[in-house]
Amino acid sequence: MLGAMSRAPSRSRAPRARPFADAPSSYADASRLALRGGAVSLLVDGGVAGERLRARADVPSLMLTLPGTVRVSARAEEWIVDRANWMVLPARCAATMTLESPTARVVLLELGEVVRARAVEEYARERVDAATLAHVLGAARALPRTTWVDELAHRYVFERGVCHKHASTAARFLETELVKEAYFLTIEGEADRDRAPLTVGRSMIVRRAIDAIDASLDRPLSMRELARRAGASPRTLERAFSRELGLSPAAHLRARRLDEARVLLRSGRHRVGEVAARVGYASLPAFSSAYRARFGHPPSADAGG
Repeated sequence: MLGAMSRAPSRSRAPRARPFADAPSSYADASRLALRGGAVSLLVDGGVAGERLRARADVPSLMLTLPGTVRVSARAEEWIVDRANWMVLPARCAATMTLESPTARVVLLELGEVVRARAVEEYARERVDAATLAHVLGAARALPRTTWVDELAHRYVFERGVCHKHASTAARFLETELVKEAYFLTIEGEADRDRAPLTVGRSMIVRRAIDAIDASLDRPLSMRELARRAGASPRTLERAFSRELGLSPAAHLRARRLDEARVLLRSGRHRVGEVAARVGYASLPAFSSAYRARFGHPPSADAGG
């Protein structure tokens, strides 16, 4: 089985390894979650940009992020896992995951024999067979993260991490669907029939800006600098955000920082002042005021939740 994702040694000093935390009240409220047993073992871990996690499972696994960007190294190859991609890790594949976003979270689904057999049985009429599934899960590969895959992943983590329904009909359906999607996305990719990833509906300007925002939650980011990193003028960036997201870049940046602050506060691992600094607020009163305006209560109400 996969051991607790431990910090990979850095060149300067070796960070301490740590086990996964117990299941929190909400999967979005903490960076650690370990639910073992059943057809699928669900593991969530994360940290701040630059940190690394190590993983190795005795069974094939599916890996994605909720949210963030992660660089995965395995068997002398590298992949990027983010809003556009997820991936398959074969059994006994040692992988190192470098967190590229300030608060990336890695979700790993260890696929036991039961769920693999269930997918073959459920989709036999669609010509899903055990040999081809073994091929699909037998190599490390990146897959397009479609809107359906994204929804399945969020619903599955919610079902088990929040509702604690580990063997419900919904959990079994979501598990089977994720395996089936990995199967058909691989087959379609090998036949040059890739499906569109989740990010396809957004322009390159907005996608670049969102990536820049996610990578800058802990430091100042002017709208001029954001526009430069998006490859557009400030006015063009404003119009693109208004058209595609219905809000301004500055409003999206504030919302992302405050949403991330809530995640950090509810994890119980940081004080209010530390969280304010982590999401780019130099002034604690300004942070508290913005937090209250967004959520209707002060940050202290969510601390250690």
